[in-house]
Amino acid sequence: MSLLWTPSEHSFEENAYWARLRAIEWKAFPAFISQPIASVLLLGFNWYVIMIGIILAAFVWRPIRWRFISIPIASASAIFVAFTKWPLTIVMGAFFLYKSMWLNSFIAFFWPLLVIAVSYAYAGGTKGIGDYEVRFMQEMGYDIPELSRW
Repeated sequence: MSLLWTPSEHSFEENAYWARLRAIEWKAFPAFISQPIASVLLLGFNWYVIMIGIILAAFVWRPIRWRFISIPIASASAIFVAFTKWPLTIVMGAFFLYKSMWLNSFIAFFWPLLVIAVSYAYAGGTKGIGDYEVRFMQEMGYDIPELSRW
């Protein structure tokens, strides 16, 4: 059994639910993947440099995200973030507290929560997610017609 998502091992409903979750993450991928990484980057960069980097990555990602849908990448990134987000956040936040770096500690502790809010807003709540869900379902082999992107 693989850790990565294998559509053939799941029902249509499970695949549809998985596709919805990955669609939200995929649309805001740079912010999503930053959850475990940003607190570590605070060791060498100011918070605003990290934020500018994520914003620039989002602009680069925007034209790519629709043309390129990858189940293995979406699956691996979800697993990576799920298993590393809180341990790294807590360790780095505690480290910055120990070093009396209060702002970095606050940012490290609350970055995942901020990213969840920003990702949800960036993804438009649930608006526009359906197109990406359909693309993921099509990548899984389901014959689902395209939705209108406009």
